Amino acid sequence: YGACPSSSDDVIITRDITPDASDAGSNQQFCDLSTATMAANIATDNGTGTWTILTPGPSLADINDPVTTVSNLNYGNNDFRWTIVSEYGICPASSSDVRIIRDEAPAPATTGLDQDLCGTLVSNPLGANAATVGVGTWSKVSGPGTVTFDLGANNPNTTASVSLVGSYVYRWSIVNGTCSTSEDITVFYSPAAPATPTIAGPANICEDENSVNFTCNAVVGGVTYTWTVPAAATITAGQGTTSITVDFTGVPVGAENVSVVASNACGANPAGNYPITIEARAIVNAGSDEETCENSSIDLSSISTLPSASNYASLLWTSSGTGTFNNANALTPIYTPGIGETGNITLTLTANGNGSCPNVSDNLILTVTPLPTANAGGNDEVCTDQATFTVTGASHTNGSVTWSTGGDGSFVNASIDNPT
Repeated sequence: YGACPSSSDDVIITRDITPDASDAGSNQQFCDLSTATMAANIATDNGTGTWTILTPGPSLADINDPVTTVSNLNYGNNDFRWTIVSEYGICPASSSDVRIIRDEAPAPATTGLDQDLCGTLVSNPLGANAATVGVGTWSKVSGPGTVTFDLGANNPNTTASVSLVGSYVYRWSIVNGTCSTSEDITVFYSPAAPATPTIAGPANICEDENSVNFTCNAVVGGVTYTWTVPAAATITAGQGTTSITVDFTGVPVGAENVSVVASNACGANPAGNYPITIEARAIVNAGSDEETCENSSIDLSSISTLPSASNYASLLWTSSGTGTFNNANALTPIYTPGIGETGNITLTLTANGNGSCPNVSDNLILTVTPLPTANAGGNDEVCTDQATFTVTGASHTNGSVTWSTGGDGSFVNASIDNPT
C-alpha cells in the first residue's frame, strides 16, 4: 500500500564501435639499414593501435604510432604485429603482421689482375674473393664467343674457357638479398704470333708526294700494326693500325720499301715488305721561239735551242694553230703550218709524268711570216731622148721592195713601189 520505502537500481548499456581492421602495411626489405619507418593504418572510431615486437632485438619509438620509427633491426627477418582494439575493448580486436628484412651488405667484390694470354683459350684462375655473406657468381659482360666457367660460376677462383679468341670482360657479383657488389676482370685470349700481313698501295710514287695511302689485311691475332717507311718519309696518320697515310717529301729518287709487322702478346712474325719506286718529276723545255715562212715547215731538231725533256713516260706536241706534226710524240718533230696560216702559233710540249707524277708542259712561239707579193705594173715605152721614166701601177705586199734593171739606167729610189 505504499507504506514501505521504495527501492531502485540503474543499468548502463555501453555500445562500442568496431574500428577499421588492422593493416600493418607492406613488408619491407633493404640493404644494411638498421632503422625503418612503419606504415600501418590509423585506428578509427577512437580505437587504439599498438605495436608488438615479435622478433626480439628491435626497438620502437612509440608503440601506438602507426608510422613510428623502428631501430636496432636484426639482420634477416624482423616481425611486428599491429593490433587495433575498440574504444571500450568490447568489440573483437584485429591484428596484422608485417616483416622487415634487413639484408647484410657483403664485403666488396674483388678479382685478380687482368690477363693477357698467348695461344690458349683457357684463362688462369680468376682470383676473386670468396663470399662470406651472400652468394658470389661469375657472368660474362662482353666477348666474341661463348664462355664456360670451368669450376662453376660460383667458384671465385675458377678458370674461364672460351670458344673464340679476343677480349672478354667477366664480372664477379656478390649478392645478398637487396645488397650487391661487383668487380670486373678483362681477359684477352691471343692466338699464336700473327701471320705476316700483305700490303696494298701505289708501287710508283712521285718525289715529294704526300697523302699517299697504304693498307694491309687484318691478320688473325693481329693487335698492333707497326709500319716502317723510308728514312725521310713521315707517317702522318694510322701508325698502329691497318691503314696509314705517308708524306714522301725529301725521299730521294730510287727504290725503297714500305713494311709492316703485326704483333700481339705472343710476339710477331717477319714483316710484310712492299717495294716502291720514287719517281723523279718530269722536266721539259719546248726550246727557243722561232720564225718560218708561210707554207714552210720547221724542223724542231734544227732550232736555236733544242727541245729537251727528262723523267717522263711519254711526250706530246700540240699546236694552237691548224698545222700538223709529222710525229707528235717525238721530242723534235717537224711542224708544218696550215695552208695560208700566218702569225704567232703556240707549240706546246707536254711531258707525261711517271707513276703518279704530274704532267709538265712548256711552250714556244712560232711566228709564221706571210709570203711577199710583187706587181711591177704594166709595160711602157719611152723616147730615146727622154732622160727619166717614172714607174706607175706597181705594188707589193709583205716585206720590202727592191727594183733592179737589165739595162744601163739606175733608179733614184729602188726601194719604193713606183720609183723614177
